[in-house]
Amino acid sequence: MVVDDFIDEFYAFDLNNWAGSLENILHMLCFPVRVEYTCEWKEFLYERSDRLRYFNSDDRKILAECQEIAMFSLSGRFRKLKMLSVMLTGNPRLRNEKVYEVYKLFRKVYGRHILFVACFDRDIAFVGTAVDKWKKSEVIISDWFGEGKDREIMNRILEIDFSLFSHENLGKLYGDYLWAIARPYVKYRESKMYLIFGCGYIETYESFATDSDGEGFMPVTKVDREETLRINSAYYPDLYGDDYFIDESVIEDDTLDILDEDDAEFEWTMLEMELAKENIEVEAEYDDEFEDEDDEYDPDSDEEYDDISGMNPEEMLKYIRGE
Repeated sequence: MVVDDFIDEFYAFDLNNWAGSLENILHMLCFPVRVEYTCEWKEFLYERSDRLRYFNSDDRKILAECQEIAMFSLSGRFRKLKMLSVMLTGNPRLRNEKVYEVYKLFRKVYGRHILFVACFDRDIAFVGTAVDKWKKSEVIISDWFGEGKDREIMNRILEIDFSLFSHENLGKLYGDYLWAIARPYVKYRESKMYLIFGCGYIETYESFATDSDGEGFMPVTKVDREETLRINSAYYPDLYGDDYFIDESVIEDDTLDILDEDDAEFEWTMLEMELAKENIEVEAEYDDEFEDEDDEYDPDSDEEYDDISGMNPEEMLKYIRGE
């Protein structure tokens, strides 16, 4: 798949059937998904979500920003994962901030391991949450991809290929997803020394730097360094303009606690898969028809499943290892 194919798909993006157009793009990126339903925000809130207790009055105002909401089903072993998308409208200069608020709302409801895609007009962006060991969360919004985007940016959509993610467990899969969607200035954090000197070797460039012709050296004063730091630090904000976004909230996020149950469910599924491996042949590559994959990965087809269904995860691991 080449970037021209994606550009053509975005060119044909149908706003009246935006979820179907998004599904086509996700299939091109090997996501094993299908559209489960699309609805307006009130239908989602009162009929579809089954999570009404999570939404307060402020949340409902944020949810009302969504023109439509689409839920996607993942097939096979990934059926425990949630993937959803929203169609947003309004001022394009504020779309990152709007996506940020809407995404945090859905994360509170479904946990941080959701796969989330925002649509704005005919552009799309992938969203996720990175969490450090102190449980500080950072929302990551990818570049906006669309038919009219710069080709260098559009090339980055090729990195968001589901078949390239680790399928060993949920943590690794989601980590690969975050790495793939992250913008360059989020993915490659620049150190202060790099911002000042353009490299990491302070011993070489502490007192001298190459002149404008690149043929000799000239002294670098403190003022020159600070000016260089200012210019380099402004590079990405100037390049992205109104589209520049980085989550600098750096606060502990209590809403992440909702994940524990979801993670346990996914890990349980992975244990079931270990038993099913003995009798089910798993293909290395995905089928073009994702429906076939459901049968391939169904742990219920394993005869041993009934014998171990009453075990807890620790007992299942011992059973698998023959202990």
